[in-house]
Amino acid sequence: MRYLLQFMALALLAGCASSGGRPEDVDYAREALLQSVSAYQICIKENNGDPKECDGLANLEKADEKRLERLNSQK
Repeated sequence: MRYLLQFMALALLAGCASSGGRPEDVDYAREALLQSVSAYQICIKENNGDPKECDGLANLEKADEKRLERLNSQK
């Protein structure tokens, strides 16, 4: 649960900080997506494949994916 709150706080801060399609914003969004995917995979492994336990991380992954898509479309 602690990790979930940390990831959500980081995602919120990252969302507030990103302002456009600058290359460094795209790189940051790509890295955030990779981290959220990794966190979700770890959560699934630790919870014996039960996706209900990892809903927050799944939502974070979707949000990171949407942000990266939005930034890539602004180029």
